[in-house]
Amino acid sequence: IHELAHKALSLDDPSKLWPYLAKRLASHFRCGRVTIFQRDASGRLVSRYAHGLKDAILLEAGEGIAGEAAKSGKPYLSNAPYKDVQFSSGADAKSGFKTKSVLAFPLNHRGRSVGVVELINKAGGFKSADLKEMQAIGAQISVLFVKNRFEEERTELHGQLVQTEKMAALGRLSGAMAHEV
Repeated sequence: IHELAHKALSLDDPSKLWPYLAKRLASHFRCGRVTIFQRDASGRLVSRYAHGLKDAILLEAGEGIAGEAAKSGKPYLSNAPYKDVQFSSGADAKSGFKTKSVLAFPLNHRGRSVGVVELINKAGGFKSADLKEMQAIGAQISVLFVKNRFEEERTELHGQLVQTEKMAALGRLSGAMAHEV
């Protein structure tokens, strides 16, 4: 956990957090894939990293296993997802991948949902020990989510400030030229 947090906090590009986090979680839990969802401003879950997919997965609260975990605020474990009424096979259809087991863990920070980590396809299925391990590191991952969101917003605001300064300088230059004419 400490190594993961240290590396994540030292990344110079916030977008590198998602593949790094997914790789570390897949290795730690010995699962085939990891999907990382972040809650957007409208409350939907948007995949920030989905192994094998180029386009983002968008889920409403309650949609799919990840959506149910986000809505209920409780982990959701399914070792037979195609028999599970909550399972949505859309991502499998897009990637040609077959989900055999899923552990969706909601990430909360200060009482509000910030995202969901979905661990996919562990040989032999997920066990209660995996759930306990995820609970142990879930709070730290939530903090990384919040930190990353602040970094992205800071970068965006900095870009807007630079653009505003450029426009103000152009306005001053235009005013000075008009005055001279």
